Amino acid sequence: MYYCVVDDCVVVQAGSEWETIRHRLKANDPSLVHLDMSEEVLILGNAGLKKLCKALRHNTVLTRLCLLSQDLSDLPMPGLPPGGGAVLLAELLAQHPRIEELNLAGNRLGEVGAVHMARALILAPR
Repeated sequence: MYYCVVDDCVVVQAGSEWETIRHRLKANDPSLVHLDMSEEVLILGNAGLKKLCKALRHNTVLTRLCLLSQDLSDLPMPGLPPGGGAVLLAELLAQHPRIEELNLAGNRLGEVGAVHMARALILAPR
């Protein structure tokens, strides 16, 4: 299991040490400012997104987050608020003003998700 660090970016790859990355995020590792979760082999889904958001709750250094094709949606799921992963992402953006770039291409965030994300972007302190 491995992950690849390229400059200040961690590119999560197949079989990656997800727990190590989550620990680095929680620990506010100053060398981790860009996290790329776009590899097809590691799919977070809404359940994994919940863990990622928890790890980022107190992080103040991450500025770029790529969640390309991570099977995220705004569908209701057990253990998540109404609005699913979109609500979690919106809450994260509202509380994490350092995130300047967020790539959500290839996910299933519909109208509900778009509304939550727009509100978070408008209300987030910048």
